[in-house]
Amino acid sequence: MNKKITFLIAFALFSIVAIAQQPNKIKNLKFEESSNYRLSDAKQVIKNQLKLSSDNDLTKIQSETDKLGITHEKYQQYIKGVKVEFATYTVHAKNGKIKTMTGELFSAGKLDLSPKLSNVAAFNKALNYIGAQKYLWESPKEAKIMDNYKKPSGELLIFPGEIIQQNKARLVYKFDMYATKPISRDYIYVDAHSGEVVFKNPIIKHLDKFEGNNLKKASKKTVSIEDVFATGTAATRYSGSQAIETTSSGGNYVLRGSSRGNGIETYNMEMRINYNSAIDFTDNDNNWTAAEHNNADKDNAALDAHWGAEKTYDYFMQTFNRNSYDNNGAAIKSYVHFDLVEYGYSNQDNAFWNGSVMTYGDGTSFDPLTSIDIAAHEIGHAVCENTANLVYSYQSGAMNEGFSDIWAASVEYYADPTKSTWVLGEEIGGPIRSLSNPKAHGQPDTYLGTNWYTGSGDSGGVHYNSGVLNHWFYILTVGKNGTNDNSDSYSVVGIGIDKAAAIAYRLESVYLSSNSQYSNARTSGIQAAEDLYGINSAEVIATTNAFYAVGIGSEFVQTCALNAPTSLAASSISDNSLTANWTAVSGAVAYNITIGGTTTTVSGTSYTSSGLLPGTTYSVSVVANCSTGGSGTSSSISVTTTGTAPLSYCDSASTNINDEYIGRVQLGTINNASSGQFYSDFTSISTDLTKGDAYTITVTPTWTGTVYNEGYSVWIDYNQDGDFGDSGEQVWSQSATSTTPVSGTFTVSSSAINGTTRMRVSMKYNGVPTSCETFNYGEVEDYTVNLGDGTPTPDTTPPVITLNGASTIILTVGDTYTELGATATDNVDGNLTSSIVTSGTVNTNSEGTYTVTYSVSDAAGNLASANRTIVVNEASSGSTTVLHEGFFESGWDGWSDGGSDVARYSGSRSYEGSYSIQLRDNSGTASAMTSQSFNLTQYDTVEVQFYFYAYSMENGEDFWLRYYNGSTWTTVAAYASGTSFNNNTFYTATVTLDATNYNFASNAQFRFQCDASNNSDYIYIDQVTIKGIIGSGFAPNSISPLGSGNSGFASFSVEPDNFEGDFRLYPNPTKNILNIQVAGEELIAYRIVNLLGQTVKQGQLTEKEINISNLQLGMYIIEVNDGDEIMTKRFIKE
Repeated sequence: MNKKITFLIAFALFSIVAIAQQPNKIKNLKFEESSNYRLSDAKQVIKNQLKLSSDNDLTKIQSETDKLGITHEKYQQYIKGVKVEFATYTVHAKNGKIKTMTGELFSAGKLDLSPKLSNVAAFNKALNYIGAQKYLWESPKEAKIMDNYKKPSGELLIFPGEIIQQNKARLVYKFDMYATKPISRDYIYVDAHSGEVVFKNPIIKHLDKFEGNNLKKASKKTVSIEDVFATGTAATRYSGSQAIETTSSGGNYVLRGSSRGNGIETYNMEMRINYNSAIDFTDNDNNWTAAEHNNADKDNAALDAHWGAEKTYDYFMQTFNRNSYDNNGAAIKSYVHFDLVEYGYSNQDNAFWNGSVMTYGDGTSFDPLTSIDIAAHEIGHAVCENTANLVYSYQSGAMNEGFSDIWAASVEYYADPTKSTWVLGEEIGGPIRSLSNPKAHGQPDTYLGTNWYTGSGDSGGVHYNSGVLNHWFYILTVGKNGTNDNSDSYSVVGIGIDKAAAIAYRLESVYLSSNSQYSNARTSGIQAAEDLYGINSAEVIATTNAFYAVGIGSEFVQTCALNAPTSLAASSISDNSLTANWTAVSGAVAYNITIGGTTTTVSGTSYTSSGLLPGTTYSVSVVANCSTGGSGTSSSISVTTTGTAPLSYCDSASTNINDEYIGRVQLGTINNASSGQFYSDFTSISTDLTKGDAYTITVTPTWTGTVYNEGYSVWIDYNQDGDFGDSGEQVWSQSATSTTPVSGTFTVSSSAINGTTRMRVSMKYNGVPTSCETFNYGEVEDYTVNLGDGTPTPDTTPPVITLNGASTIILTVGDTYTELGATATDNVDGNLTSSIVTSGTVNTNSEGTYTVTYSVSDAAGNLASANRTIVVNEASSGSTTVLHEGFFESGWDGWSDGGSDVARYSGSRSYEGSYSIQLRDNSGTASAMTSQSFNLTQYDTVEVQFYFYAYSMENGEDFWLRYYNGSTWTTVAAYASGTSFNNNTFYTATVTLDATNYNFASNAQFRFQCDASNNSDYIYIDQVTIKGIIGSGFAPNSISPLGSGNSGFASFSVEPDNFEGDFRLYPNPTKNILNIQVAGEELIAYRIVNLLGQTVKQGQLTEKEINISNLQLGMYIIEVNDGDEIMTKRFIKE
């Protein structure tokens, strides 16, 4: 079947033949339901349908899937490696099938792409054109506030002539020129051949027509959650009493809120022009009264700017789930009392967005320009810059302004429906514009009608001709009957501001591109309404007729009014097919059944669709067809096929292969040589890999000229979960090098899942790439690998038996023997404890040596056994005296602090209670704790028993127990990491000294001393007991692990290695467990607060991890208090 495309042509300005002659001019393509274009082929579909030459290339710069399940992929055009300004094309697809494509691409013709001017010469041309006295880069502190603005170096681009109503493209340098006296910020495009300034695209967007040429870093301080979530009451200048979010600072409250994105901040310029000199507005009790702030300086205007920014953020977040203007939580900063006259304006009557912050004048003929509709209008420009990015010139610039007016009305209605929604600036002494009656303020209400501006001033009339889009939104919202300037009679039924705003937002954020015109707005506005509310819906009708009312396009024609089929249901659902059934509609001659974007016409009331993807949700809709043509109202349901959905991997690509790319990849049977692409899908090429085997991968770079340093990385999705982020899946990396080829060896994970999976090979200029990165120079290639077990290796390894408790137990006749048991593990069969067979008996009524044997076999027949010796001694007449017990709960318990590397510690590494003694490193006695003196002269034996915990001790590092016999120190026991003990586990040890081998002096002492390397290795000593024994019956030296002890820390490291700093939490975002790192070992209190300021969890950090599985999804703030400092951080529960 031939694929068909419907061309969407507004106003019928072009014929189909004309479009065929210049296919790259097509701005809107809508595919018929019977077409079969796949999203995975999007780049090639664009090239084919727009008939792009081989000099053209497309780079994917954005991909997102909206809540309707429609994926939008945006591509940037390049010609011979040079970026084409304003040239993007967006593919819109559902369930992997392309539905529509929108945007605009351009031709360079025979343009010479070798510049005759250097970028320095072009920059001087731009300087002369602006002719300012001062520029922002001359004031580094000011520039840092403006998103760290830098002196422009110039970007070489192709500039389409269509932007300035010309036919020929230009090779240009683009400069972001920010002048501060007089004020202007524009993108200046300088012809790279002639030096002519081709175009000026204003970045500063003013409230009305204008003719004319981080705060200081705060010192470290304690900020509690109450400070972060302070809620004040503000007597605003224009909107009465309102709740605002503030922050406590230096004993006062300031206009800075933290719960919205990265903050809402409002500052006082004090009628100055240097942003770096701005100060805070302050209030001593967070009750911002009119008596305090409705002063001669009109400081209460700042309360409106702050509240307006908050409500604008809330509107976009709650209505469209948009996190600030950039959808990435950008801080919204407002500067009030700005001296516009000093900055180059003729008066104080303006406000503007400068590409980074909001700036408000105090007004000359107006009151301060901080009302909520003006705040929303200016922030609306920031939204446009981060979505459609409409060029601020002629029709596209008029729509840029129009959308800002739309958001001004929408936010004002959201914040206070009692206000005058349909006029702008009424509270500052206006209004200055009217959405309900644009002509009242000199704007057109009809495209090309009365008041339509045709000159070049005001950037082509952006503040005039915006009235057309304004009025369309008003009519769409409230409805209207009338006749426009074209003598067209219209009747529109309004759909309400919420639905109208949803259509406008989708139009701006999804479908429009930089050079879109009013005709494109109509086409895409109708498409947005169809997406949201369905074909032929009341909302689509109203959207179409509202455009007709303002002179754009024809009115809606309903050709078929059949009812929607009823009882639509699916049956026989499998991995790859389903059957849809419905009830017949009277008068229908056929039905269009659409499943996953594919439409089929059938005469009956059922249809079976095959070739579907497993585990995928499909939209199923059916509509009845009239005999006269057209279709009625549709019915729809969602159906999910059985089975597991196919994996979808993240995108990674380079944006430039002019200098280097991957020339060859070799691994196993893969030996693939290729030419340069930003990304290459070679998943049709595969090799077999055996788990547990080692392999060498070789990557050969290709340089087109100069040899550069390249970094490399290779990933394999071992667990086949559709990502490369799991432990061990980065199998090889190589830091930047000019060596060629480069090779690395890796061993396939033995825990990998058998079967086919993805391998990604990435090469990046001068750095090691990450798996989902888009970078400037290099290439990314994907391959397939088949993982398997290979030839099984016979299991010849016996199980390992571990005794519970000591291997030798000393008892006295008459004592009771308690069987302690053992555990068994096997490298293949796992836990075999339940299979252990115990043999041997112990008679504690008879002196002697007894043996208890523990035996176990694994499935391969490998046998293991272990013995425990029980010695039953004859009862003696001797006695035992406890000479010392040290628990360290209330102090050092008679032990002395050796110095800088010894400390009394409180925390989870203490065996008994909360406290123990911490030893570290190898600084001699400074790494030691020494006991008091004991008189041991009367004893035959002395026994020292203690408990300890090791942390970060490297293999072979040790600690000692030493004994002082009155004249010299002797090491009586040494314990080494990896031999005697392992990290992160509690142990008990017993050391026995007898009088035949040691001199028991009257001033004997004991000392624990650490002998690790000097890199923060720790031993924690606890519950030390020293006994003097007269007679026999003592136990020999021993050391035994205690499993997890009483603190639960044996199974994992309490803290990640190499932590430096005061406070860290990870992972973030997290689903169930939040790990906390705090410097020091003090007892830490914590509490977690939601964005409403409510405490949802609190307690003590006894285990350095918090289970948050019962919290709702969203953002939280955690506060930790170590007794000296209160620290806060945000985290996300996902």
